[in-house]
Amino acid sequence: MKIHILLSCGLAASALLFASDAAYSGGSTTNDNMLVDYDQSNKQLTGIPPTGVITTYLHDATAVHEVADLASFLPPDPCIPTAEAWNLTVAYDERHHTTSTFVFDVLLEIMSNLKCSTRITSTSGTPNPIVVISPVAK
Repeated sequence: MKIHILLSCGLAASALLFASDAAYSGGSTTNDNMLVDYDQSNKQLTGIPPTGVITTYLHDATAVHEVADLASFLPPDPCIPTAEAWNLTVAYDERHHTTSTFVFDVLLEIMSNLKCSTRITSTSGTPNPIVVISPVAK
């Protein structure tokens, strides 16, 4: 009986992981964007991907904030301090099992003013909901 329960739980967990991975990979796109604007009141982030077409994204508490690869940033890049603050916030959130949405909002506004770049994975929508976001070197 215990083996049957463990097997059932394992199959259910595998199915859930497979379904969530399929939902994540299906219909999503990933682009590096130069940020040009962030409106904290409606959580809309505007960026320019390599296609050159201005794109608007929705940044909310469901977005996964990934660490920036600080080794790829070269001085005198003005975006280094915000990428460092971003990484500290990601580490804080992981350690305390929270999401510091307000801090990320402030960082995105600063990053937009500095025309920093981010890697954004999003799904279709108006605006495009952000699934994963992280600062990247220009």
